[in-house]
Amino acid sequence: MYTLVAVFIGARVIDFVQEGAYAARGVMIISKDNSAIAANVMLAMNRGVTILEGRGGFSKLDQDILYIVVAKNEIIQLKQIIESVDPHAFVSVSVVHDVMGEGFTLDENKNPLL
Repeated sequence: MYTLVAVFIGARVIDFVQEGAYAARGVMIISKDNSAIAANVMLAMNRGVTILEGRGGFSKLDQDILYIVVAKNEIIQLKQIIESVDPHAFVSVSVVHDVMGEGFTLDENKNPLL
């Protein structure tokens, strides 16, 4: 039992050292229903969505790509939204080490908003 607790604590410490205290996640989404995903994210999570222009390497078809930055603890909710709108969406999640801007900067008391 003590070993499991030690492993858990060790893993959390390693995450903290590697990612920093307030690491976020950057999510890229390719879907045939980008507009519905974007609308649901903005409504349910109050997060902004950036729409990037992309082109398929094999298909050569133009395709919009959604880019969303969320707090680490919001990633499950975001995945649920994506899955509910388009279960076949392509989703890539990356660690974002430093985020500045609306929703991610310090408030007037110097407290991180994540």
